[in-house]
Amino acid sequence: MISGAHRVKKDSFPKFNNSGRSFFAGPITLRVIRTGDSSPVKIAVIVSKKVVKTAVRRNSLRRRIYSSVESSLPRIKPGFTILIYPKLEVLEVSFIKIQDFCTQSLKEANLFL
Repeated sequence: MISGAHRVKKDSFPKFNNSGRSFFAGPITLRVIRTGDSSPVKIAVIVSKKVVKTAVRRNSLRRRIYSSVESSLPRIKPGFTILIYPKLEVLEVSFIKIQDFCTQSLKEANLFL
């Protein structure tokens, strides 16, 4: 899991509503918001009840995505907030594919150092 320093706090979500740029890679949508400071990158995975009905599967999916992004965390530029929205197809994809989708969308967003 990602440490608390790299997580988006719950009270911060309203200010990110409909802001930033979106990037798509397979069944993953990435929304990138520039914070403008040199604070560490913050990441949140949002899994809607429309996508996955049960909390157990939502949490499992969230953990898989956090884990796949954690490996590339040291290479991501500071000063950004990243919101990740997976689609239902992510449940049927292997962990390696999820890592590829996350890396691809981060490259497309030009977030690597």
